[in-house]
Amino acid sequence: MSEKTKTWLKGKFRQVDTHFVNKIVGHRLTIVDGLDNRFRSFMTIFIPKLTPKHSTPRIMLHVSNGAGTCLVRYKNPEALIDTLEDMINKIRSEEWTEAWWRAEDFSSRLIDNGEIVLEEEIVDINEWQKEILKCPDLTIVGAKENKEKA
Repeated sequence: MSEKTKTWLKGKFRQVDTHFVNKIVGHRLTIVDGLDNRFRSFMTIFIPKLTPKHSTPRIMLHVSNGAGTCLVRYKNPEALIDTLEDMINKIRSEEWTEAWWRAEDFSSRLIDNGEIVLEEEIVDINEWQKEILKCPDLTIVGAKENKEKA
């Protein structure tokens, strides 16, 4: 005779009422996930219609995906533009460009002849050590540059 397995789920659940915001104008972008193209995120900018509670115009940025949403209210379009330009300028900076190139280069040679080269600046060493326990045929070595100097 087999026993039935009972699975219990314990947690706190909160009902969230959706709230539709009437818009004067809006624009929505669909963003395909950079790791798994089955997933999508959405960015929406809009100017909500004026209401008795909100009688001055604002511009809104809404970011959402299957895991949650975030709504940011800006005083005027220039404030939103300044925020987005700051993000763009940071991504285009020399520091970020060089970090991207280092990560891209390192990822292409992460596993080399059965050895995993772990460089703490680029790789989450703790996560890789957990993964290596599942693959005993791989050897952990330090940064490849340090190995070549030795």
